[in-house]
Amino acid sequence: MLSAWSPTASMQLEFYLAVFTWGLMGKDQRIGQTITAQLSFSKLLVLVDTLFRHCTSDDALIKDLNQILAQAADCEQRRNRVIHSAYLQMSDEPNAQIIRYKITTKLKKGLAYQWEQISIDELLDLATDLHQTTEVLAAFIARARKQIGIDFSGHDSKPKITKRRKTQDGDDVPF
Repeated sequence: MLSAWSPTASMQLEFYLAVFTWGLMGKDQRIGQTITAQLSFSKLLVLVDTLFRHCTSDDALIKDLNQILAQAADCEQRRNRVIHSAYLQMSDEPNAQIIRYKITTKLKKGLAYQWEQISIDELLDLATDLHQTTEVLAAFIARARKQIGIDFSGHDSKPKITKRRKTQDGDDVPF
């Protein structure tokens, strides 16, 4: 039963956010790739918002993006709750009860146990919400790209290798 939900929808949403970030950073996408490869999802959302605000002051576009980022944050929070839990299925019946189980520790609270019944429909709803958020984001990127001139063409060529001069103190600094 639990195999009906797949994490690929959340990976696609994160990838679209990363690609959007690369375009907002300029023509050489390798810079964006280098940065986004190490970011958590929540930090990626902050970076997208910050870079977008740097590229435009169009309040309507910023408001639209903020709504999409809020949806993405909600989906990611729900996704994390699903992914970082264990599940007990009470039988092999199609309508079997499924229990989400998680053990946590929190500062000043100590050890805690979470148990809750969850349905396959809730998992499928999450997958649907992730997919829909990705679709809305893709449509927004297409619209914003034209309005503010985001370039997704990649990079011009291989990075230029420049000879560096030795400074008087021996540092190898290009400036």
